[in-house]
Amino acid sequence: MNEKNQSLSESTVKPFRIKKSDWHYKLQKFVFGKVPNYTSGCPYAWMTLFCIFAVLIVAPIKMLILALVWLFKTLFKGIEEIIFKPRFIKWVERLDDEELFKLQDFRNYYNLHIPTLLFSNYSDESIIEICLKKRGVDMESDEYKKIIENGKQLFREKKEENLKLEQEEATKYWEKQAQKEKRINERKEKRFESSEALKTF
Repeated sequence: MNEKNQSLSESTVKPFRIKKSDWHYKLQKFVFGKVPNYTSGCPYAWMTLFCIFAVLIVAPIKMLILALVWLFKTLFKGIEEIIFKPRFIKWVERLDDEELFKLQDFRNYYNLHIPTLLFSNYSDESIIEICLKKRGVDMESDEYKKIIENGKQLFREKKEENLKLEQEEATKYWEKQAQKEKRINERKEKRFESSEALKTF
């Protein structure tokens, strides 16, 4: 009978559920950042009571952190706008045809090869527009197509030149390795000859 009553009582126990819209759930989330998993209402109630008092300490600290983050962001953004952004624009305006070709044809080239700003977000296309505006050229014009073709040619020439230099460096390296190996073999032969000469005495 006791086992039957126990099984019946276990089957009638409802799982502990919390509504995310309840004030006590939001309070715990604010204090802890994440609401722990509760299996019953007793620890949940005690934690809610704890959070009622803890929020008096947690709330000012979080507000202070948010205020400091906002202050530093505003400060650095102001410094960027006054000092670094003008320098960035001048740097972009001096881009050559090859750099413009790379910006157009290589994805995320700006993020990898051009000095970035902390807060201002520029796409490759917007940087091209800044540079062309300085030159007085429109992106839809034939002059822009000529610039890109010239940049493409410069890029190919530089690529071929770099490849040639790499091949020359590789050739020099293997020549040095061959000379080194030759010297080692010569030393081994001399040692062998000297050891053979000693044996004859």
